[in-house]
Amino acid sequence: MILKKNILIIASLVLALSSCNSKKTEDVDSKEETKKEVTMETTNNSPLDSLLNIKKEEFEKKASEEKKQIYADGLADVKNSGILERALNVGDKAPNFTLKNALNKSVYLYDELKNGPVILTWYRGGWCPYCNITLNFLQEKLPEFKNAGATLIALTPEKPDKSLSTTEKNKLEFTA
Repeated sequence: MILKKNILIIASLVLALSSCNSKKTEDVDSKEETKKEVTMETTNNSPLDSLLNIKKEEFEKKASEEKKQIYADGLADVKNSGILERALNVGDKAPNFTLKNALNKSVYLYDELKNGPVILTWYRGGWCPYCNITLNFLQEKLPEFKNAGATLIALTPEKPDKSLSTTEKNKLEFTA
């Protein structure tokens, strides 16, 4: 299933994916239409973009030129690696996976999909201010996602004990 327009799809540090084994035609927008909606949502200065831009402007004012260059080089390295072209996009079917949540319990993507659409978001860690802004924004939008029957799962390279700290610090009510 692909999330309908009544759910804000966030693509700034967020990878929103949804799929299921049996797709009903009345529940499915075309992949291209969904990508267009996401592009429109993320380029129209959404509330999340505004929050992230404020943080970016603070960084630009306070950071040394050396630090700014390090960040710019890191972003260029990611772009030049080709990973963005290989990454899954909205509407792509995610492979099944099993990961440990903040409570060290196994979460299986395809088991979650049995309950409806799944929104996957990725964050670098609780130490990342941009990620925390995004996680808090997603927490605010969680009732909208739930009302549409969707489950929100945040993926991170952090170990479960660190993601538990992030979950507690941000008062997250979704799986991390």
